[in-house]
Amino acid sequence: MTLNVNYVSRVDPKSALNVSARPIGGSRSVQTWQVELRNEGEEGVATLATVIMAQRRESVGFTEHKAPAVPEPGTLPIFHPPAPFGQRTDVRTVHGYPPFNLPDTRALQWAREISGAPLDHVRLAYLADCYPPRILSIGNEWRPSSTLTMAVYFYGTREEMAACADGYVLSEVTGTRATSSTCGSWLNMWSRNGALLATSEQMCWFK
Repeated sequence: MTLNVNYVSRVDPKSALNVSARPIGGSRSVQTWQVELRNEGEEGVATLATVIMAQRRESVGFTEHKAPAVPEPGTLPIFHPPAPFGQRTDVRTVHGYPPFNLPDTRALQWAREISGAPLDHVRLAYLADCYPPRILSIGNEWRPSSTLTMAVYFYGTREEMAACADGYVLSEVTGTRATSSTCGSWLNMWSRNGALLATSEQMCWFK
């Protein structure tokens, strides 16, 4: 399954949201949907997404990379990202924090959403956007940054997702390139058992 999100305008955290979804087409094996999100009372689309869902079948396979060796999350101090969503997110930083004046753009962290609900695709997509913009790594202060587009590619099997319960996911993020006020990054998301649950790529705008 894939999720591609384009952020058109600001999503007001204080507003009720109107979400509409419609099928675009597909086959018996693959279906494509378009999803639009609007702030309540506004005509314009705030976020536009495409969701592609595929029927899972047994097959041959491979995983090219391996999960990095890192300390267990319980041995690391808790950190809440500095935004309203951060209060519902438990982050245990491993590498790349604070996100300023770093020798490279790589960062490692354990993260989980603290509602107690088991990990699903929605929560995995939420955690895919839970790391500092990589442009911060080359400066010494916060700067305005906004996600333009984010793609999440889901690989975790039903059994691998269930094994995560409400626990931590390991995020391994690296910047790709920053130029002309845009900055890219890619992300691997690993279970505590070393399964690659999802990958993600983002493009951000910054001042």
